[in-house]
Amino acid sequence: LNAMEQRVLEGAAIAGMTFTPAIRAPTVNMDPSSFEDCCDALARRNHILRLAGTRELPDGQVVQRYEFVHALYREVLYQRQAPAQRAMLHRRGAERIAELFAASLDDVAPELAHHFEQGADWKRALKYLRRVAEMAGKQGAWDRAKANLEHALALAARLPPRERVVAEVEILDALVGISLAMLDSAAVLAA
Repeated sequence: LNAMEQRVLEGAAIAGMTFTPAIRAPTVNMDPSSFEDCCDALARRNHILRLAGTRELPDGQVVQRYEFVHALYREVLYQRQAPAQRAMLHRRGAERIAELFAASLDDVAPELAHHFEQGADWKRALKYLRRVAEMAGKQGAWDRAKANLEHALALAARLPPRERVVAEVEILDALVGISLAMLDSAAVLAA
């Protein structure tokens, strides 16, 4: 692989097995069309990548998606990056996703929580984990809501002391609400 292909693939590996060049290109400071041309060339050779359908962005634009041919390729490309580099790319990717999906953040909240957590941006990771938990609660998916809040509580320990206390109290309050809702659901089912 040449240097540009390596750069493209390392940026793509941050996204996971499947990625969208229109989202990933800015994270590695590349023009989206150059990034996609490189992905397309690799996919045509059936080398490392393959086409994975399309994705519609909130502005209505339909963009190509790609996926790694094997999880091992993605893992090697991901792990060979220095931890600080990976964290920076995760944050940039999350910021790009938040920018593109600003009008529909609920649709990408789990993805944002993951990337901000991997990017060591604990405050924003907590924000999106709590949003995911809130959405799960509205759907009556109490176990999923509880799991996300418990994960948020564990991450809150990484905040500075003053922010940590506030976050922990808010998360514990939300957990109490979820627990009460679970008890109410169980009582209704038992009746």
